[in-house]
Amino acid sequence: MVCSDTQRLISEQRRNPDDRVADVIAIKYPDKAIEIWKMLTQKIIGMKNPDRYHDAVMILVKVRGASTKIEQKGEFSEYMLHLKTQHAKKRKLIQELAILEGRTILDDM
Repeated sequence: MVCSDTQRLISEQRRNPDDRVADVIAIKYPDKAIEIWKMLTQKIIGMKNPDRYHDAVMILVKVRGASTKIEQKGEFSEYMLHLKTQHAKKRKLIQELAILEGRTILDDM
């Protein structure tokens, strides 16, 4: 069995280098970090691999947090609407985005 520190290190190494850069600059330059994270989100969604949509949503959690800190919650909501509109046919992505928004599939029925 691999210890949790080793698992965390392996997981960290698999992360996109741009994501790591955004994490580092987020405190001083949250707007730049948001730009990087949005680019990564689009890149992941563009892979058209439903198994990766969760990764995109995990990055969006960072976008939401940074947007809240710099008082741009409205801009984040607009971005979410843009993603849902642009990718409306990607059912798995829409489900993942709903979870990010705190909704369940049943809320949409």
